[in-house]
Amino acid sequence: MASSNPQATKWTNTNIEQQSHKQGQNLETFALLWLDQNVNKSKDNLETQAQLRRSINCLLTFESAIECEEHIRERKDEKIVLIVSGRLGREIVPRVHDLSQLSAIYVYCMDQTTNERWAKFHEKLIKESSDTKISRLYRGQVMSKDEFSRIRSSIGEFISINSFLSTTRSRNKALDFAQSAQCGAQNERVLFNIKVESRIKAKSFADISRLSYFPGEQETLIMLGSIFRLESVHYDKEQEIWLADLDLCNEDDHDLKQVFDHMKKEMGSETTLISLGNLFWEMGDMNKAENYYKRLLNELTVSDFVIPYCHVGLGNVARDNGEYDLAFMNYDKALKIRIKALPPDHPDIANTYNNIGIVQWNKGEYDLALMNYDKALKIRIKALPPDHPHIASTYNNIGALHQNKGEYDLALMNYDKALKIKIKALPPDHPDIASTYNNIGALHQYKGEYDLALM
Repeated sequence: MASSNPQATKWTNTNIEQQSHKQGQNLETFALLWLDQNVNKSKDNLETQAQLRRSINCLLTFESAIECEEHIRERKDEKIVLIVSGRLGREIVPRVHDLSQLSAIYVYCMDQTTNERWAKFHEKLIKESSDTKISRLYRGQVMSKDEFSRIRSSIGEFISINSFLSTTRSRNKALDFAQSAQCGAQNERVLFNIKVESRIKAKSFADISRLSYFPGEQETLIMLGSIFRLESVHYDKEQEIWLADLDLCNEDDHDLKQVFDHMKKEMGSETTLISLGNLFWEMGDMNKAENYYKRLLNELTVSDFVIPYCHVGLGNVARDNGEYDLAFMNYDKALKIRIKALPPDHPDIANTYNNIGIVQWNKGEYDLALMNYDKALKIRIKALPPDHPHIASTYNNIGALHQNKGEYDLALMNYDKALKIKIKALPPDHPDIASTYNNIGALHQYKGEYDLALM
């Protein structure tokens, strides 16, 4: 029997409301720092920042070499990629080059000849050209069965990595890592075989094996924003591991434009700064998610539009931890900011009302929850197309609330409304449709209508 719990708003990607799926913890965390005395002044630099923020999780800017160096030295447990300009680069690179937390350095400059004189003495500086000697890279990891199932169904399609990705040139190293990792019944061991062609341009990858704590790992860093094509997936019975073949794509591949357009539509530029916190939340790593949201809040200005997203993230973490009062406090902060900053029928306001309703549901405050669900529904009916999945999710939440109160006729009415929208908006085999059918069947069973329950 399907649960009739309310469906939580995920505020990243398309905000599709679904229960979170906790994934294996396989994501490395990198911080990108940009040091330039005009980093926040020139039009070109501001445009470059905007482009970077569309591709990465966190970008910090510095105009002072001293402040930048202090930040790097304080972050001993992070992996840092540094962008520097000419004069400040000559000043800071010799002082920080040997720090273990610094993985790579980019020199962003116009005077290439002058800067090459000092840059050639520092091995962490990544040059623009690709390393044609690398033809195969490998990554071994453990993934949840659900996550891997989505990958298996994506053969021939593109996969985007919105972070830096650590790989190795040694197949045996990657295989050993995957086989030695703990793997429960709900997980799969996977070895990714990544094909890298010499035609690959610009920022795709860098060999950092000389800089690793363990040089024998032959580590190669695949840059953030890289795109892969999934060629094949098959199971190796002898080694008891799944093998997935990926091609690292060229930025000029003609069919990638559709992928980038889809990513922009799905993710939205306003959420990229907090996407890493959301990923950790979805993976079930609440401590990392909470730390990331709090750290981002400390780095933002009071007027930054990302602040309410951080509070929503903290609310999600608190709610999943059972700290409902703390969750309500954060959702309420997000709501107050959004009511002041956004039009009254903005979908983000509806999302926040929905989140508050879920917390009140969890606390048993059903009348208050219903009030906030109704507010969310009214806004969504005004702001969204009539067959939008968010409207269906709101009807589902209202139906679940009435079901818990024993008001089965009202619950059935709202489930029916949700089902009609989902049938129009979603693929016929979508699990949300099956879940709603299950909820309706359960209601008929509660009412003693057993023939209807079996339909």
